Formats: sequence, structure tokens, C-alpha cells
Amino acid sequence: MKTYSNNMINLRTANIYFNLLTKRDIKNNSIYKNLLNKKPYLIVSNIFDRNPKPSSICALDTLFNIGYKGKKLDFNLLQSLTKSQIFAYTLGNNIGYKLLFKTRLILFILISTLNFFVKLIYTLLDLIYIIFYSLYYINFKRNNGKFFKNSLDKNKKINLYTIHYWKSKRSNSIYHYYPNAKSTKSDYFYASEFPEFYSIGNGLRNPKKNILKSIDFISNKDLLISIFLLFETYLFDFFGINKNTYGRNINKFIKLTYLNRRFLYLLNYQSAKIIIKDFNFKSIYVWSENQNDTKLFSVGLTKFSPRNSKTKIISYLGCTSFSSRYHQQFIPTQYELDLGSWGQNIFMLPDQTSLDEIKLVLEKKYKGNNFKYIKIQKGMQRFKFKKIKNNSETNIKREFTFITHGTENEFLQVLKILFKTDSIIKKRLLAKPLYVRLHPSLSLKKIENFIFLLNKDKKYDLSEIIIINNQDETFVETLNKTKVCIFGDSSLISHYLWI
Repeated sequence: MKTYSNNMINLRTANIYFNLLTKRDIKNNSIYKNLLNKKPYLIVSNIFDRNPKPSSICALDTLFNIGYKGKKLDFNLLQSLTKSQIFAYTLGNNIGYKLLFKTRLILFILISTLNFFVKLIYTLLDLIYIIFYSLYYINFKRNNGKFFKNSLDKNKKINLYTIHYWKSKRSNSIYHYYPNAKSTKSDYFYASEFPEFYSIGNGLRNPKKNILKSIDFISNKDLLISIFLLFETYLFDFFGINKNTYGRNINKFIKLTYLNRRFLYLLNYQSAKIIIKDFNFKSIYVWSENQNDTKLFSVGLTKFSPRNSKTKIISYLGCTSFSSRYHQQFIPTQYELDLGSWGQNIFMLPDQTSLDEIKLVLEKKYKGNNFKYIKIQKGMQRFKFKKIKNNSETNIKREFTFITHGTENEFLQVLKILFKTDSIIKKRLLAKPLYVRLHPSLSLKKIENFIFLLNKDKKYDLSEIIIINNQDETFVETLNKTKVCIFGDSSLISHYLWI
């Protein structure tokens, strides 16, 4: 029976409930330990995805359950939600006959259904494109002779580093992840994912020279096996024995529109078998944010690793800065460790503070573990956090600076909260501009388009917005030039407090 309460649910309360659901799901998923040992590729399935996207299972279940219990949402929480989350809340709040009288809900369902089928058709066409291009590449275009010769030379200490190959950055994607890559000319880089590419087929055609990809290694047989594994993972999503919730049921269909990407991850898994068996890499650095592309790659490396292999498999948690509260998906679960999702349980982090924190967390959670921790080389550090002894040495020139993280949605939602007509921050800004320091992965064109759209919306009154050029000043300089720093979805706040 539904119960109603006038209590408002704010961001903090919703986050607590989200974390409770996440812990419950991790505990429930441990029952699949034996199944995962037999079929490790199933780790790519829906219920094991711990990446905290707005449309993740626990995110949608959180909002649906809050709505079902008749709770009202705080304004700031409401403004931070995506359309799919708002729909989950509204559906929960109007479950039953009331739904039939909600014109906006019915319209949203119709538009969402149409979008779903458009995306599904596109991803199916791209899947066909990937398969046929892979066959052509493997049989007619691929030439790995020189690479095989170099990598099998036991006297050469060659490393392999995973990257995401960005459409906007192309070959410069390497330096986004590994700033010292120019000094490691003998090493190779493996593109495990292709952000900003709508077509994975087009993504696979792009990398050149020392940037490798799954189809540089797999055989025709591996490609065929991957097709069957793809169907098996979706059969598990839809017909596996797991509890039905709103989030899980919706995600089954959402993930259908990612057929092409899941297929890529399975190709990564198949290529890992060849890489670890047939090549003599000194170390393989897996850029690990517990996303499916590298998670499945690590599982493949670990599962197929020969007993006499001397290759080190290092999980590089290369986030800006690790925070156990913010990066809960980076804290390994027991079934992930058993499966090899974190390679050989060798962890490398971006700075000493992050390394100390994850070590403290893991030592507490797993008594008597065999984890190893590596201090990052100076040349590999993506951000330099230098503690300034006297803040008075830097003149404060800005009232507010918004420091973003890695999603355009975060940027949009924070601006909506800051510039609603009755915003306190808007009043404090007066005629002064808001400075914004963008995460390197964000598209400036998309950000400028969001600003343009909000300027046309009468609900918001935007001040002048100035984008900081990250090349002109360090992160620490940005902090020290600003009176008040605004953080959205970011772990960088820990460094702000430390400085």
C-alpha cells in the first residue's frame, strides 16, 4: 500500500538511498560466482555493470521507489535529474490508473519508444558493419608481421597501455591518458573504447601506427565466437534468474541500443587471449574505471594468462584523484577480484594521496590480501597538485569558478541550479562573470550549445560565462585565484580541501 509523506527528499538523502541499493545489489550478485567462473564474459551483462550512469539500475530504482512512496523532491535534486530519472520518479508516483490521465507521461513514453527503435536499428546496422569490416580487415588488410617480430623479441622491454580513442583527439588520445607517451616510442597503445564515435565500425577504422585494436589480434573464429557470446549475454540479461525491478527491466532495453559497443567489449576479451599468450609485453597497463571495455579485457588477460607468463597486468586507476566516497565503483568486489576484473591486483593511482586512500580502504575490506600498490612515475601524472604554503602569495581575482567533471549533463544541471532566477549565487555574482574550468574530455562545442540554449530559456538568467584555458594555468592556480569554487560531480573537491 502506498504511503504519503510531506518530507522533502534532497540530494543527500537520495544519495544515501542509492548507496544502500548499490550495496544490496553487490551482495545479491555474489550468488553468480560459480556461473561467472565458468562463463567470465557474462561480467559484461547488465546486472554487473557498476558504472554510475544516470540510467544505471540503482539510479532509476532510487527515483522510482522515492516516487512510489509518495515523497516530494527538493528543487535542487529535481534540477539535477535527467529526463529518464524524472520519468522513473513520475511513474512511481503515478503508478496505476493515474498514468492514463498524464498526457505528458504518455507523450514521453511515445517519444522514448520511437527513439529506442531508431537507436536499435542504428546499432544493429553498425553491428553488421563491424562484423563485415572486421572480416575484411582480418583477411585482406591486416599486416602484423613487423609488430609480431618486435613484440616477441624477449630482449625488448615493450609495454602495452590501454586508452580510449576519442574522435575529437584522434592519436592525441594517447597523451590525454599518458602525458609521457612521446618518450616511450617503443611501446604500444590499445584502443579499448571509442568515445564520441556513434559508429564503432568507423572507430575501428581510425587508429594508426602504434595504436592497436581488437581486430589486430583476433581470428575469424574469434569473431564468430564473439557473435554467439553477444547473444548469450543478452539472453542472460532478459532471462537470467534475477530480481525484477523497474531499473533492471528498463535497463534490459536500454542496453539493447548498445549492441555494437558490447560486441566491441567481447572482441576486447577475445583479443586479450592472443595478447597474453603470444606476446612478450613487459607490463600491460589497463586504464581501469571499472567500465566494461577494460573490465572484460582484464578478465581475458587474467583467464588466459599462461602459468609461466612474466607479464605484469597493472590496473591504473587514472582518475583525476581517487575518493572512496565518490569512486565506489573503483573499490573491487569479491567476485570481481576472483574473476580477474582487476588483473593481478596490482593497483597504480594518479598520486600518493589517492594511493594511500585506496590502500586504507582495501586493507580494511580484505584482511590478509595480496594486493600490490605502485607509485606512479612523474612523467605519467596527468595533473600536478602542488601544495602552496601561503595562499596570500596568489591574488584572488575571481568570485566563483565552476570546476566540472567528465559529463556534459553535469555541466547543464549545475548551470540550471546556479542560474535559476531566484538563485543566491546569481545575486552574489551581480555583474561579475562565472569562470568555468572544463574537464579535458568535454566537448567545447557542446558546452557552448548548452549555454546558448539556457540563454533562450526565460527560467534562467545567465551571467557572462568565461571558459578557462587549462593550458594557461594549473588546477591549483585556478583554486587559488578563486574566492569560491563550485564542484558538481567531481572528486577534485578532496584536493581543494587539502590545499
